[in-house]
Amino acid sequence: MAGEVSEPMMTLGTFLERATSALKEAGLEQAWREARWLAREVLGIGEADLVLRENVLLGPAEKERLRAALERRTQREPLACIAGRTHFLRWQFSIEPGLFVPRPETEVWVEVAAARLSRMRGGSLVVVDVGCGTGVIGLSLCLLGAASRALLVDVSAEAAAMARRNARALGLESRALVVQGDLLRAILPRRAHAIVANLPYVERGAIRELEPEIARWEPPAALDGGEDGLDLIRRLLAQVAAFAEPPRLMALEVGAGQAGEVDTLVRGLGRWKALEWVSDYGGIKRAVIAYARD
Repeated sequence: MAGEVSEPMMTLGTFLERATSALKEAGLEQAWREARWLAREVLGIGEADLVLRENVLLGPAEKERLRAALERRTQREPLACIAGRTHFLRWQFSIEPGLFVPRPETEVWVEVAAARLSRMRGGSLVVVDVGCGTGVIGLSLCLLGAASRALLVDVSAEAAAMARRNARALGLESRALVVQGDLLRAILPRRAHAIVANLPYVERGAIRELEPEIARWEPPAALDGGEDGLDLIRRLLAQVAAFAEPPRLMALEVGAGQAGEVDTLVRGLGRWKALEWVSDYGGIKRAVIAYARD
């Protein structure tokens, strides 16, 4: 295992071989690829330099950093948390252990929502990102030019702090306000131009069946959507229903098999002239975008 890479004299190539074996034992299908990723991240080198250095001895500090990173990955800690950063669309966001890792399927509907928002000119558009996590959705909508400003809300103090950090790093401090709060309770008066949300939607009993990177390492509060996975979505929709004016656009991410029930819930508000479903790379209906009645 990871301890086998701590011998006094070791080349980078030997580390890669042993790391690949350890990652295979940990159940990772792309073990060879992941071993090389770890080496690039820890040593701060590219693929070409990785090839050049395969027969070069590792220094003591390099070996220790590689060993520690490998140990974390064999425990199935997400790669993004080991690296301390993740990519979403065209931008890099900081992340740390204990926070929800953004998914590629979310990128699909965020781009669609951005395109729809970009057609809604006629004033500055303010987007509210509910359950913002690291801030990837709300901040990306600003970076894409779809929103002039964003209000990012999360019940987790740790998530809110990371979203603020990402806003600063991306030069969005003047356009993004991050607050800690429970869904839309932080918003007064009761109105918003657009609402986007990727809330917890995993059925409580299914969390333990998820892959280890999620079940072991991601905060339960970022996954647990109640018995049927829709508790938070219902609460959010109830709060939206209390707005004097509905948002011009609302986009919600949902889980596999939840589209039918969420469609019924959203239509039940009677405030939308149209609903659009966005499918992810696997053809699963991953998000609903609702447009307000005139």
